[in-house]
Amino acid sequence: MITVQVQSGSDIPNLAFGSMPNLLTVPDNLTGALSLDRLRVVDGDLVDAAGYSRFYIDEVGVKHIKQHDETWQEIECGYSDVLIKDGPVWRLKTEQDVYQEQYKAVDDKRQSEYTQRVRPHLEEAEIKKHMGDQAEYSRLMDLAVQERELIQTENPWPTPPEV
Repeated sequence: MITVQVQSGSDIPNLAFGSMPNLLTVPDNLTGALSLDRLRVVDGDLVDAAGYSRFYIDEVGVKHIKQHDETWQEIECGYSDVLIKDGPVWRLKTEQDVYQEQYKAVDDKRQSEYTQRVRPHLEEAEIKKHMGDQAEYSRLMDLAVQERELIQTENPWPTPPEV
């Protein structure tokens, strides 16, 4: 038997043991069907939040079924939909948001790889050029270009979402 406790002013239960106030027993039909993070309390009963499509989002992005604070933002979405904070409001994460995150990750990876694998060739090439060794300068610059192309092949840009 699983029991949960509900704090006043909240619809999100916490696991609880022993004799505490505001305890609810999780019905058998809910224990195996869902994780506790999806449990909510509505009118004294435990419900699966995945069955709802309107939520009240608190200041840290938690989805509530009941509005316990007037500052919470109402939004229509599925429980598993990802929200992002856009200025002062919450909104659904879009394919464009995912693309931008992926693009930034690839760009960061490329920049790191350029620093580790290309820059040493460029720096050494400049020294050789300064010393008058044009052949070694050209060889090192060619290596830098080849390494750069390899990095770009290893880290392709993500495909942008269709408009």
